[in-house]
Amino acid sequence: KFSKKNHTKINKACLKRNFMAETNEEAAKEKYMELKVLEQRMTQTQEQLQQVAQQVNDVQETIQHLEELKKVKPGTELYAPVASGIFIPAKMGDPQKLLVNVGNSTVVDKTAEQSKKLLQDQAKEMEKLKNDLTEQLHKLAEHAQAIQGDLRKLIE
Repeated sequence: KFSKKNHTKINKACLKRNFMAETNEEAAKEKYMELKVLEQRMTQTQEQLQQVAQQVNDVQETIQHLEELKKVKPGTELYAPVASGIFIPAKMGDPQKLLVNVGNSTVVDKTAEQSKKLLQDQAKEMEKLKNDLTEQLHKLAEHAQAIQGDLRKLIE
């Protein structure tokens, strides 16, 4: 039986359903935007992680070169880099005496062992940073998974 009272109840139910659908759609849009921001942060963190890993490799390679330098005798002829791809003939001086750039174009005398220790300390700091970035990336991934779950619930 159709009555005005039943008609009002039906209209209210339809309005409520429409309101809930709009609310879910807005919430889904917000979650989607949040997920996109997280994905960008994850990409940036991955890039930083790759850069730090490359820096660690470079430092470790330099440490290896210092070890090899110990084997070179003073007076040995070699080619010293002047710029990218440009070398000059030179003679090896004392392989234990190095000039180290400590920043701001300031160069100081260091022994090979002091230089090696300096590089090892840098590598340790970079490894810490690498671990921090890896942990941050895992947290971002977990948060993204949670948002994806919320998003699925809103869409269903």
